[in-house]
Amino acid sequence: MRLLPLIVLLLAPACAGAQSAAPATVESAYQAALLRSPTPLSLRRDQAEYLRERAGTPDAEVRLASDEDRLGRLLAAAEVDLRATTAAVPLEDAIGTCVDLGGIEGCRTTEGGWLVPREGPRLFWQIQAGFTAEDGGTAGIVFFTETSGRLEPVAWAWQGSSYDAPRVFNGAGGLYIAVPGRSMGAGRGDADLIFRWTPAADRPLTQIDSWSWRDEVTTKLPGLHAYGRVRIDYDEMIALTEMFRDSDAGCCGTGGHALISFAIRGDRLAVSDAQLRDR
Repeated sequence: MRLLPLIVLLLAPACAGAQSAAPATVESAYQAALLRSPTPLSLRRDQAEYLRERAGTPDAEVRLASDEDRLGRLLAAAEVDLRATTAAVPLEDAIGTCVDLGGIEGCRTTEGGWLVPREGPRLFWQIQAGFTAEDGGTAGIVFFTETSGRLEPVAWAWQGSSYDAPRVFNGAGGLYIAVPGRSMGAGRGDADLIFRWTPAADRPLTQIDSWSWRDEVTTKLPGLHAYGRVRIDYDEMIALTEMFRDSDAGCCGTGGHALISFAIRGDRLAVSDAQLRDR
């Protein structure tokens, strides 16, 4: 993924001030990325994780390397977002041709289609696959709205190793779109994306927090965790999943299975109930 030339200029002050808080250049790049990101909740989550790891790292050189990596990712994401917000794509390229926004290299389309609301324009989508230098094999999805026979990107993300076709479901406040996905790395957990869909709005897709519900499960079932791949039935808003204790290996949970019921509350996927079905 190509980085903006500005990175060369910004690294010098970052090197000089590697303290427990984020360097000013990283913070400014983060704030700039938030302005256009279609997945700001994911961006905030990743920034918080970077800050936690940085605060717990006593080695100044390791912190510096972390700062440089974070700065590079933020600048690259901002460049992709700017490119996407100014792109116009021929309608015939909606499905079969990979619309290269710069999020991945070797971009190819594995699946595509469109969603038709009761009112408002169609929402086109395509699942993409490729790679990045930082993460290796990467998958993502891009959504488009149709305007005068051309397509404009309205949401995009490359956060997983694979994605399934998007699914529309009803929830509190209207229509939602879920994109089931798998994360990168050995754990191969969830990378599901959820958006609130408001077809006639200027910004039709609003990201929903699709990950913090796991902490709610542990609150309702103390000592147990919903790790790994959890397949949510978005039509019924339930999932039956294996539960893990703190001492369990990542492959095998010994906490039985839990039936989890979900609901949309505000801008997050929440747990309305969690019950053990066995031990």
